[in-house]
Amino acid sequence: MKRKVAIFIMVAIFLFVSVMVLPLILQFLVYFRANPLQAAGRWLIFVRDSPLAGPALLKHAFIRRLWFLLQPLIAGGFVWILWQPGIRKRKNKIQDGVGGPEAAEYSITHGSSRWQSKNEIQENVTAWQVNQVPKKGGVVLGYEEAKKKAWLETNDRHTLIIGATRSGKTRRLIFPTIWELAKAGESMILTDPKGELYERSHEYLKKQGYDVVLLDFRNPRRGNFWNPLCPVLTAKDDHAKASESAWDIAHMIVHQKPHSGDPLWPNGTESVIAALLLLTVLEAPDEKYRHMGTAYSILYELGAGYEDGTIPLNDYIMSLPVGHPAKAAFGTALLAPYRTRASFFTGAAADLRLWADASITHLTAKQDHALDRPGREKSAVFLVIPDEKSTRHILASLYIDQTYQALVDLAARQGGCLPIRVNFLLDEFGNMPAINDFDKKLTVAGGRGMRFTLVVQDVAQLKRHYKEAAQTITGNCHTWIYLLTADIDTARLISAKTGQYTVETESYSSSVRSVDVSTGNQYGTTGRALLLPDEVLRWPQDLSLVLQSRQFPMRLPLPDLTKWPADQELVPGCAGVEREIQAPDLWVPVVRTEKNNNEKNMKKDAPEQDVLHQL
Repeated sequence: MKRKVAIFIMVAIFLFVSVMVLPLILQFLVYFRANPLQAAGRWLIFVRDSPLAGPALLKHAFIRRLWFLLQPLIAGGFVWILWQPGIRKRKNKIQDGVGGPEAAEYSITHGSSRWQSKNEIQENVTAWQVNQVPKKGGVVLGYEEAKKKAWLETNDRHTLIIGATRSGKTRRLIFPTIWELAKAGESMILTDPKGELYERSHEYLKKQGYDVVLLDFRNPRRGNFWNPLCPVLTAKDDHAKASESAWDIAHMIVHQKPHSGDPLWPNGTESVIAALLLLTVLEAPDEKYRHMGTAYSILYELGAGYEDGTIPLNDYIMSLPVGHPAKAAFGTALLAPYRTRASFFTGAAADLRLWADASITHLTAKQDHALDRPGREKSAVFLVIPDEKSTRHILASLYIDQTYQALVDLAARQGGCLPIRVNFLLDEFGNMPAINDFDKKLTVAGGRGMRFTLVVQDVAQLKRHYKEAAQTITGNCHTWIYLLTADIDTARLISAKTGQYTVETESYSSSVRSVDVSTGNQYGTTGRALLLPDEVLRWPQDLSLVLQSRQFPMRLPLPDLTKWPADQELVPGCAGVEREIQAPDLWVPVVRTEKNNNEKNMKKDAPEQDVLHQL
């Protein structure tokens, strides 16, 4: 298009010079032939009095004859200026320091990708003046400091943020997003690997009327409490629902790391853990005993075999009534040979060893907040995950899974959609253990009023935890925000997603003969990615690359938090008072065996108050 305009302008200039200017110049020759000394003065007076007399002068035979003789020379000069190779080469310059040369003007043979225009950006994302209250909450895509204008993704789309370590994703994206969501009054559930999100934003959120929940898995001495058995406890009068919840918990605990080989082993371990959870909820005599610490203690105390070869846990479970949920869950392990069953117990003890930690048992011994509250009232839940203790990451995954299910149940009671939209901002999602059926959760979450923003360092992290489901997860994230990666495979994927466009090529040839030299230029087209993988790896720090489904890529300015008004409002608050770690009450049934007649008589003794200290 630009070249067409240039050609049109050149033709217009040629006509103007040829018809209006050249005859005036030739009139000077007429005056010069008559009187050379007075020619200049007479000509200047003529041009001053009759500047538009050019076409009329062509009636003069002498001027008309010279005018026709000069036309080829003038036309040739304009053609040379328009088509000289130097001008064409200047088209192959990098635009704004990002990407490759300009696209070919007359061809899209090899692709038609391009960057979105300013008008298209205005249509495809939400522009928000940061000094006004936003109509809807959204994930921040970019920000222009001079105009105090931010661009947001406010639709019910899931977002994937790709940012390597030190890419500035927390200060450039996550903090501004928290600030904007708070102004819009939407709930949020955040993973907080360093604890900095909570430290800097919880006071601001409280001032905005938010209910703030802190689950600090790094320092369980502060914050709220959460009982992972809460879904089982809620459904304990509905054995089918309780069993389903217990199996969900067991599955996540067992599969927090990928398994390979015979599925018998993880399946058997799941069976043991699910039975222990149901046993704890349905058989413990009081609410204060119904937590994960009790389940681990039962396994530890009763899972070891006696000298006569009996295992008290087997005997106790077999003494339960027919149809008891714990007995049914134990079926897979029960049908296995004795030695195999002992291996199941060992595997279950290894997977539950987190609850041998007194601080974790303390944190998970009771529940002090409703999991579905973010869908009813504006709330912010911070999950502080220690990056130096990966064994505790399963707690965050388990909490997110249970919260999601609680919100699904609430949405079902509310006609299919939550009263308040809930935003899951999951930093370091690629380092968290896999969440049950997460690909399926993403597929339906948007329609229920839940939106996920997944932050990873590269796509390979998702593949490690979710295998084949990783492609479905990335496919359900219809908005990608790219900041930086060090992974070449991720760079190739980003490059492919930007698409191809057509560029002009030029080749130069020359030949030397005995009597002359000949040269020539040939022009053609070829395809090129809008961003090559090496250009993706060198993406500028102050820009975000946004890829949306069905849209051309866009590049937006994305400065540090210090350039936002949020920097003045998100001020670090009080860290909170630490409490003393107290061992919760535990319950373990006691199994007595009478060897004289080889009959086992099981009975439940009084609860033990402090079994944890005996471990």
